[in-house]
Amino acid sequence: MEQAKEFFTLQALASIGGASLAVLVVTNAAYKLFGLNRMAVSFLASVLIVFAAAYESGALSGIGGVVLAVVNSCLLFSTATGMQEVTAGAVQPREVARAKPFGAKERKVLESWVK
Repeated sequence: MEQAKEFFTLQALASIGGASLAVLVVTNAAYKLFGLNRMAVSFLASVLIVFAAAYESGALSGIGGVVLAVVNSCLLFSTATGMQEVTAGAVQPREVARAKPFGAKERKVLESWVK
């Protein structure tokens, strides 16, 4: 069996699963490292990935291609957000009425982007 030479390939990023995972990884890394807004970063990452893939495939030749890329960006953003919400809900137990602590909030990777 041949060893993989790279984690992500252009073919993987062209699929909805690979692109969603890439958005998830980039968003969580940007949040953990810099504390950036996860919703904004995930949308920006979705737009960049879709437009890069569309450019590489030559699909941005007209206004129809641009509109399709925008719609695909929204689909990718929604898919990645859903993946994060399902993952966050699976790994975090429900809290029972506790007082919220004071001070800076700890930055956790596996938590909801929406809340």
